[in-house]
Amino acid sequence: MMARFFGKNKNKDNGKKKTEEKKSAEIDRYLNDLNQQNNKTISLLLLGPGGSGKSTVLKQMEKIYRGSVQNKILKDAAQYIRQNILEDIYDLATQNAILKASHPECQLSEQSQEICTRIASLKGGHLEETELTPDLAKSIMILWKDKGLQETYNIRKRSHIMDNAPYFFSNIDRISNQNYTTNFEDYVRVRHRTTGIIESEFDVNVDGNNNNNKWKFKVTDVGGQRTERKKWLRCFTDIHAIIYVMSLAAYDQTLFEDHTQNCYREALDVFERTMKHEALATIDVIVFLNKNDLFVPKIKEIPFSIFDPNFNPELVHNANAVKEYLRHEYKKRFYNGVKADKSPRRIHFHITCATDTNQIQTVMHLIQFETVRKMMRVGMLM
Repeated sequence: MMARFFGKNKNKDNGKKKTEEKKSAEIDRYLNDLNQQNNKTISLLLLGPGGSGKSTVLKQMEKIYRGSVQNKILKDAAQYIRQNILEDIYDLATQNAILKASHPECQLSEQSQEICTRIASLKGGHLEETELTPDLAKSIMILWKDKGLQETYNIRKRSHIMDNAPYFFSNIDRISNQNYTTNFEDYVRVRHRTTGIIESEFDVNVDGNNNNNKWKFKVTDVGGQRTERKKWLRCFTDIHAIIYVMSLAAYDQTLFEDHTQNCYREALDVFERTMKHEALATIDVIVFLNKNDLFVPKIKEIPFSIFDPNFNPELVHNANAVKEYLRHEYKKRFYNGVKADKSPRRIHFHITCATDTNQIQTVMHLIQFETVRKMMRVGMLM
């Protein structure tokens, strides 16, 4: 009787032990899978001053790696696009009133002046409450086409980045329609300042159709305005590369938050301070010299000497010379006296137009290939 009792307990203990061993094996498999996943995760940090176009790069990555942008996101973007239009035309209307006294070329026609005065009166909450109706859109288009306002825009855009204003104004009839649906071209151009830290993850197939070579891109986008940069430091750990974005077209522009600071100078100064951080001593950096589509026609009209008075007078309208100058300036700040072949980190450059999906896709494929190759070289793969 006693033997049967202990025999039952022994069987019960054996069953409990097998259950525990099974659970332990499942946990081990899970941890092993998690470890492999972590070893096949590329962590990118997206940095750059405000107005550089880095959030546009992230939007392009959403389309490239996810195939499309969620309808809800596109729908929500409509209100920001309309608000961008109203904010920009209000800014131009108020600036026109200031500038025309000292710039006769900013004088408006009688019809445009009436519209300009009406828009300039939309202060405070009145602007936020204003609806972009088809009738208002027609008035805005009349004002926008006036030569006096075009001159106002040419002056104003030096101290206030309004790169996408011409695009939205030219599409204002479509955007003001009550049945308007945001398309991707609109979405990548909407201005909505990044605040805080935004993390996105994308599944990436590094080796064509080989499903065994799938990786995860973890991209962290941090606000570029000065008030947001204190948050950059907390993102400097566990990253594999930094994408630093600057606007090529901003050499004659000043910061949104400080009209005494040139955008090029800010981009270079911020880069230099960031690269001195000890946590980034071995981290590669990819510099996006962005907004090339705006820069190339601009440099033909506005000389680079407006930024650097000592620049070679024969090359002040040469786009390639300016790009080479920037490469030199970034390399100097990146290597900081260390010879490139002795440095544990590398800097790479790409000339980009962040609103061009095909171009950003090509660049991102190069980045993922180079980053994976470095990770394999330094033995980060199990």
